[in-house]
Amino acid sequence: MVLLVSLGAPGLEATDERVILGWIEEVVIGDGQLRLEAKLDTGADTSTLDAKHIRRLRRKSSGERFVEFDVLDPSTGDRVRFKEPLVRMARIKQHSGRSQERPVVALDVCVGSISRRVEFTLADRRVFDYPVLLGREAMEGVIIVDPAIEATSEPACAAAESAASGSER
Repeated sequence: MVLLVSLGAPGLEATDERVILGWIEEVVIGDGQLRLEAKLDTGADTSTLDAKHIRRLRRKSSGERFVEFDVLDPSTGDRVRFKEPLVRMARIKQHSGRSQERPVVALDVCVGSISRRVEFTLADRRVFDYPVLLGREAMEGVIIVDPAIEATSEPACAAAESAASGSER
């Protein structure tokens, strides 16, 4: 953790403890299942995960809604299958001005020493450089992004240790 001293910067108090991270960091997604590169984007409200084969499902007996999707593990080239409760559907405005409706799921994320439950919209991000985009809602109150640096720390949460040891697959 870094102790920040306020030098007139709005929102920073002398006792404020936030982690300073670079604009690109490695994250662990899920229960230690997956290590991915993420862009920490203060210009985006929401977070997005690169997902393929996205299917919305409904359990007939209870009416519960789920989303099944695959995420590519860049270290192996294998697909990792997730089945998560559907939090909601979100309408996302794209740079082109058009809107797109996307499923939202909540996943555990570890970045640096920070572990949080983050809501992700699921989308095909193959045209982007990074499979994960962490938006302001995921970073609020705990992360300060320094755009001059990247890859400042390895994920150091319990989930990250599982990913490093290869378990939870």
